[in-house]
Amino acid sequence: VPPKADPSAPVVLPLRTGYYIASEETCENASNVSLQLLGRSRISTSHVECTFESIVQRASSTYGVTVKCTDDGEAFGREPFVETRTDTFDVARETQFTIGYDGGGSATYQFCEQASLPEPWRNSDISDLIK
Repeated sequence: VPPKADPSAPVVLPLRTGYYIASEETCENASNVSLQLLGRSRISTSHVECTFESIVQRASSTYGVTVKCTDDGEAFGREPFVETRTDTFDVARETQFTIGYDGGGSATYQFCEQASLPEPWRNSDISDLIK
């Protein structure tokens, strides 16, 4: 008899951690604009860092994820800001998901093996970031 899941255990997204790219792009042509880095408790781009405040499973493959995001806008000539929102993650499989953004719109991402990415991501040590 398999052990029962601990109902008090925190919900985690059933996704591989690591780099994801917008589905219309290829791993070999990745750029700052198209890449996301997914960890167990965060997702980030080149200038926006989002930590998972809570994850609630809504259906078998759909999750409501409350994120607190910090945008380092100064590097891009705009004011930095922090926002908290609840996005919807639809997990197609452990290597693909679609985010439905709280403010509207959506984007689909697919997993990229790190070795398939161009520099500087191919050889970056991301071990601390994907825990």
